[in-house]
Amino acid sequence: MSERLGQPVVVENRTGGGSNLAAQAVINSQPDGYTLLVATGSNAVNATFYDSLSFNFLRDIEPVAGIVKYPLIVVANNALPVKTIAEFIPFAKNNPTKVSMASFGIGTSGHLSFLGIVQDDDWPQSGARAVSR
Repeated sequence: MSERLGQPVVVENRTGGGSNLAAQAVINSQPDGYTLLVATGSNAVNATFYDSLSFNFLRDIEPVAGIVKYPLIVVANNALPVKTIAEFIPFAKNNPTKVSMASFGIGTSGHLSFLGIVQDDDWPQSGARAVSR
């Protein structure tokens, strides 16, 4: 990227807080046009999940460009006796202690999408396990 732009580019990965730390660093930086944030859906979701953010994402960030679209996919071990999401949902409902899910973290697109799949009255959520890393 430095070669294309003709100037140095520094990438600083700021992890933590479901992307809130990175957003706060960019929001608090000098508005010089050189500090950018690669924002995701998590940034918008965080605005509703966290009451005590020191910034207002929608007010304090200005979108510049959309750079990527990505699908969310469900993957499972080959030993699972289902091959489609239509087969998975009843299997998971009938076997809640045999199913766990992993996502990028609470409030991320993967987490919320899974909640959307299981959001009905028939889902025995008390036995389901969630794994977040």
